[in-house]
Amino acid sequence: MDEDVPKLKHRWNESHEVIHSITEWHKPFLFGDSSKELSITCHEQLEAEANYGAGQMLFLSERFATEARQLKMNMVSVKAMHKRFGNTLTSTLWRYVEQLGASLPMLGLVTCHPRRIPNGHDMTTPCKYFIESSAFRQQFGTVSEIEIFNILIRYCKNARGGELGSDEVLLRDVNGVAHFFMFETFSNTYEALTLAYYVRKHALIVSLLPAVGRFT
Repeated sequence: MDEDVPKLKHRWNESHEVIHSITEWHKPFLFGDSSKELSITCHEQLEAEANYGAGQMLFLSERFATEARQLKMNMVSVKAMHKRFGNTLTSTLWRYVEQLGASLPMLGLVTCHPRRIPNGHDMTTPCKYFIESSAFRQQFGTVSEIEIFNILIRYCKNARGGELGSDEVLLRDVNGVAHFFMFETFSNTYEALTLAYYVRKHALIVSLLPAVGRFT
């Protein structure tokens, strides 16, 4: 285990490796240097399965989603679930969006501070993680991470840590129909974490708005 990795992340790394070790078909690929092992598709499948299994272990299968649904949907609840299950805030946000966003469009973002962008930051891929729920991907798949990051820049305040701000934002779906989303951003002083979730459909057809925008 790399000691430079924060202690809280050790649980995920260990669980990931446990899944590799107990999944029978993974074993031939964990050692050696076969042509199959070098296949990008094969590697991605191995890692995806290990990540899925680690998530099932650390978040106790369906228990996480069951308990999360009993709380109000917001970043405060994500932080509460982070403490309750003892996993990193990033992995908790990821799980929250995946589990609760099967039928509700949701986004999770892990980024640099939107108001303290470091020199040389690649603004063509501004997000470290851009987590789309399955419902969001299906209904709002044309919205890009660049557009979303620009929204964060507009409403976040220039504080080093803690709550950076929230805003109700209009996003347009793949059919051009406008919908309200609530955005909430929190900084742990190292990264900014954002939860965005569907609120309601706009009462009027907003055909002249860009795909994303602040409602005024």
